[in-house]
Amino acid sequence: MLYHGFQDLMAAYDNLETGDRFVGRVPSNAMKTAILLDLTTRGVTCIPSAKAQMLSGSKVAQAMFLGKWMLPRTRAILGRRDLLKALIDYRRAGVGKVVTKEDRRHCGHGLRIWNSLEDAYNVMAFDKEQGPFVLQPYRDGFIDLRVIWIEPYFEAYRRSNPANFRKNLSLGGTSSHYELNRRQISFCRRVVDEAGFPWAHIDLMIDSRKEEIYLSEIALNGGIKGARIGRKRLESLKRQKIEQLLNN
Repeated sequence: MLYHGFQDLMAAYDNLETGDRFVGRVPSNAMKTAILLDLTTRGVTCIPSAKAQMLSGSKVAQAMFLGKWMLPRTRAILGRRDLLKALIDYRRAGVGKVVTKEDRRHCGHGLRIWNSLEDAYNVMAFDKEQGPFVLQPYRDGFIDLRVIWIEPYFEAYRRSNPANFRKNLSLGGTSSHYELNRRQISFCRRVVDEAGFPWAHIDLMIDSRKEEIYLSEIALNGGIKGARIGRKRLESLKRQKIEQLLNN
């Protein structure tokens, strides 16, 4: 059976069988992980995939499972022990400024810069939760890219904001079209394939001096301010991709 939308899925949940297909997103709530795990165990095919739905929107999950594509020494911090380990590692590596990314905070609202990890720890020591969040060394001078990816269509634009290291377009930033080279296209394709995304909004950090490419974040949906494609056309391409996946 084919189920469109979460309400359609839940109405028939007790009767789900191996081979059934679900097109839609499981809402972000306390039961999301359990539902996606159960669907996978039952053999229900999800579009977008269960893995993509788990990774999309969670910066910490991405750091854990896609960390090899990110800036070196990027790591998920789940608690005090992880933070202390990172403190030792960063100090030995001579890392100065660091950035923390609060999980499930978007548009740069959870992004913070610290002069040192010691400073960050001194503040966080008074917070009983201490996580989860993403930790990585601060890197300046890089090109910040947003890539709209839904093969065979893709495009990229550069985001700039000299008054804000977060590069927010919504807070006075500007954008310009960026032509991806072969290495960058290949990089995006490999990340998308490993993450199980049928389409993606990919944020990249490009160091043109050293020809380095790093993943910053990936999501199933996101802003397109600065893109050439419009929302209506993008949604049409997504519907075409869904039909293609169903037919295959």
